Amino acid sequence: MEKYLVYGLGISGISSVKTLCSLKNEVYIYDEKNEEDLKDVFKELEGYNYTWIKDIDEGLEKAEVLLKSPGIPVHNPIVKKALEKGLEVVSDLELVTRLFHDRKIVAVTGTNGKTTTTTLMKEILIGCGLKAKAIGNIGLGMLWEIYNGEKNEVFVIECSSFQLANTYKFHPQYSAIINISPDHLDWHGNYEEYIKAKKNIFKNQNSSDFIVINIDNPELNEMLQEIPSRIIKTNANEQSGDVFVEEGKIYSKLDGKKDFLLKVEDIPIKGSHNVENVLIALGLSLAMNLDMEKAGQTIRTFQAVEHRLEFVREIKGVEYYNDSKGTNVDASIKAIEAFHRPIILLAGGYDKKADLTPLFEVMKNRVKHLVLFGATRELFAEYAADYGIKAELVESMYEAVNRAHCLSDEGDIVLLSPASAAWGMYDNFEIRGRDFKKKVREL
Repeated sequence: MEKYLVYGLGISGISSVKTLCSLKNEVYIYDEKNEEDLKDVFKELEGYNYTWIKDIDEGLEKAEVLLKSPGIPVHNPIVKKALEKGLEVVSDLELVTRLFHDRKIVAVTGTNGKTTTTTLMKEILIGCGLKAKAIGNIGLGMLWEIYNGEKNEVFVIECSSFQLANTYKFHPQYSAIINISPDHLDWHGNYEEYIKAKKNIFKNQNSSDFIVINIDNPELNEMLQEIPSRIIKTNANEQSGDVFVEEGKIYSKLDGKKDFLLKVEDIPIKGSHNVENVLIALGLSLAMNLDMEKAGQTIRTFQAVEHRLEFVREIKGVEYYNDSKGTNVDASIKAIEAFHRPIILLAGGYDKKADLTPLFEVMKNRVKHLVLFGATRELFAEYAADYGIKAELVESMYEAVNRAHCLSDEGDIVLLSPASAAWGMYDNFEIRGRDFKKKVREL
């Protein structure tokens, strides 16, 4: 029995408390919200044997391990104090291996494409007759789901850099890194620390395990020599990988045998980035020795995940798409590149201190008008002026959608892909995306 202090009572925190209490650990909980704001949390935790700590110093004295919410950064004062007191600081992802070392885990990370690939992999497993669940950063508290799952169930975990940063023994049998580009630098401090966190997905793997790597990504190519597990390489731009694209068709080539899997045009979700996501899922399918024909059938019928280039509606020849998960520059670049029609782009939000130059380089020939909101709107407007892109600033999603509607012509695309986090205007990108869809449906 260990003594845990769970810091942060969101989805992952509640899941962790339930699991740790059910496994008879000594559990203390702390959140900076007041008792009134936590009443729904306490109601959900009724019947579980935990101690609510109002004084964080008392909790740090009693606990051995600080289990923090993934979004709490390592430079947080409480985290620093815990480390000074000699407590181990972990995320819920670390406890997957410690508490459930006998479960089959597929871990997926990357700067972009995690949710789509995680969801697709779950569907492929189910299509192949296996019991599977997608958990983690996708919005489901992982520990409670695994605790209540069946022994033969496969858990596909979407792993964020926040979760991976505080892992030490995490050991998935199957893992994948889709891509890496600068993101969350405000949280990690610099790009090197961000990459270091991503590498934790394979750090404890061995020669019996598998990792699927997109070798089109320069950062991933550079880390191949560090990987201890068996590598399956994917690439869409040349035919040197184990799963690759050639003349519009996807093939696998393992042990010298080239097998056709499916045509790129058969992938129903938009964008070249989704081809990369499909290649990763096919690589994992090969690693897990799944029926590749059934995997292909699942891919052909797979629909876009909510908030990832999600079609909302068409109004007088104008199509509206929700890409609220476009929370960074690279994600929004991929969203813009998915379309070959004029775009009215809704963008802006919390400032991650990212370089916007690559985004505007892509915008200049594709985006006819920008509608900007949130903390980054003035910064975006400055770039727009430099690149000769028309832009206007608004105060709300209601105003943004209505301005986009007025500015659009038949054949245009209205795209919400903010290239910024939702914080400041919304609690998360899901709420932002649903607000956009609501406003579009009200037009």
